[in-house]
Amino acid sequence: MHALRQEVLPPSGVEFATSLKLTPSTLVELPTPPNATTRHEFAARVLCNLVIARSSILRIFEVREEPVVPQVDDERERKKAQKGSEAVEGEVAMDEQGEGFVNIAKSSGQSVDVAVRTTTKFYLVREHRLHGIVTGMEGVKIISTLGDKLDRLLVSFRDAKIALLEWSTAVHDLITVSIHTYERAPQLMSLDSSLFRAELRVDPHSRCSALSLPKDAFAILPFYQSQAELDVMDQDQTHIRDVPYAPSFILDLPASVDQNIRNIIDFVFLPGFNKPTIAVLFQTQQTWTGRLKEFKDTTQLVIFTLDI
Repeated sequence: MHALRQEVLPPSGVEFATSLKLTPSTLVELPTPPNATTRHEFAARVLCNLVIARSSILRIFEVREEPVVPQVDDERERKKAQKGSEAVEGEVAMDEQGEGFVNIAKSSGQSVDVAVRTTTKFYLVREHRLHGIVTGMEGVKIISTLGDKLDRLLVSFRDAKIALLEWSTAVHDLITVSIHTYERAPQLMSLDSSLFRAELRVDPHSRCSALSLPKDAFAILPFYQSQAELDVMDQDQTHIRDVPYAPSFILDLPASVDQNIRNIIDFVFLPGFNKPTIAVLFQTQQTWTGRLKEFKDTTQLVIFTLDI
């Protein structure tokens, strides 16, 4: 196998990143350390999970907010600076507002609420070497999210595959919910399809995802979001929990949307619509600096809605 491909150094850096609530720790506060003082009883909590990917390496982090425990030397310096300058009870002094009194609560040693300083830290949870090159990564909400309040991870690969992953508390790791492959789609049968880089986009309301394919086409994967959608499909709840998505399909944009759509530059799902809405930026006639006299302003934008 090394005769075909040999990796000298593992991938470094970050190419794709997404934040989501993937692990159950994002839903509860972490226990307070046993040595925490009254002033630092602030419990650390996991704000979210950060998933990053580069080539075939995927890493999962916890983003934690923790209290900053003051150092012993800092406490000594603070006490030394305050020694001899503390206000005496009954002493009158002009403050900045000119009210003419001092805070007796502070001078008499009474308890005063002190803001707790916090810091944000990253903790590595898992690292995986995947069997493929990652080309996209997004967080999605499926019908199971209504029960456990956790997001799922959608990952796309260079060979036109999509994997739906979720966190398992039993194995304390990611498990595969489903894998969707489009390697045998007609758009991938051309000789130059290996040079194409598929891109993944997800609807802001997690109603579906779109994977770009060669020949100006999208692979659409719809997700169930409510019990009403399940009732329409006339399937039992147990089966849908194992299969939280509807059958995927390939959308040929020139044939189904607009015959002028060619050479797609970028596409994105637009928020705030009742149905999944996609904006596609494309160039029917490609041009460059040397041909601006013949072809200029060739970029167009098309917005259309998916009826799924």
